[in-house]
Amino acid sequence: MTRKDGSTYHATPLAGDKGFPDLSMVHKTRPNLLIVELKSDTGRLDEAQKEWWVDLERASVPGGPFRYYIWNPDHWRDGTIKTILTEGWKV
Repeated sequence: MTRKDGSTYHATPLAGDKGFPDLSMVHKTRPNLLIVELKSDTGRLDEAQKEWWVDLERASVPGGPFRYYIWNPDHWRDGTIKTILTEGWKV
């Protein structure tokens, strides 16, 4: 799905590999990839999600074009998500 800001995303709330993060977003005009796990205020990563976290950390390159985040409602309330999606999603 393409968004107004030129990014595209794929959500996997029910299907996909066990533990794979909820959102994968690719920016249409910049070589950027965001991978996001969504959690409730009290939510924690389960074992399968922790395995993905380790694999994603291993695959990432400091300053590289992909970022992995775990977001909860506090990140929405404090503006973190908006900042990342509008300003921080630049390499």
